[in-house]
Amino acid sequence: MKTNKIKNMKRIILVASIASVSLLSACGGGMTEEEIQNAIDDATENMLEEEEEDNLFVSEDGNFSVDFLGQTPTKTSSNVPTDVGDVEINMFMYEKSVTEALMVAYSDYPSEMIDESDGADNLLQGAKNGALGNLGITSTDVEKKIDIDGHPGLFFTGNNGQYFVTYEVYLVHNRLYQVAILRDGSYASDEDRNTFLGSFKLTSDEKGDSE
Repeated sequence: MKTNKIKNMKRIILVASIASVSLLSACGGGMTEEEIQNAIDDATENMLEEEEEDNLFVSEDGNFSVDFLGQTPTKTSSNVPTDVGDVEINMFMYEKSVTEALMVAYSDYPSEMIDESDGADNLLQGAKNGALGNLGITSTDVEKKIDIDGHPGLFFTGNNGQYFVTYEVYLVHNRLYQVAILRDGSYASDEDRNTFLGSFKLTSDEKGDSE
């Protein structure tokens, strides 16, 4: 309710700014049509940027921000045993519906595990195979290399006829980020994909605690 009131207020401010520009022009303010349109465009852009910032979820410990479609996710943490000891995974989840869930997770790996992985590509491929394997997905529909602030990443989609995943993984120093949408029956909409995955950003470039 509070968010809607804020958005309504911003729209009122936008309308007021447009009205003010129109009034100034009508009163001989000397603004050309192009200047009026630029002023309106600037006001609209500022409002949209502020609304986008209002929707962002920020994790200070995780050093990331993302838009969970304007919602607040649930956080859980657990330890996963590995050959070099337990690795903690911190997971943020928002269930949009019974058929769609959005997730961001991060884990800090010991530096020796990164060194033994023969480079970022192998670790990212391992993360992909693990994510798909847990869902019984044997192949990808789309797979391509990506990056975030110069750090390597991998984007992929895959399905087994029931579960459809849209996934990004990034290796930032010794921290692995996973950003994903899981949906039953079909892939997530372009709108959800662009809003969620497109909004994921690093808030700092610090190394993981286990480095």
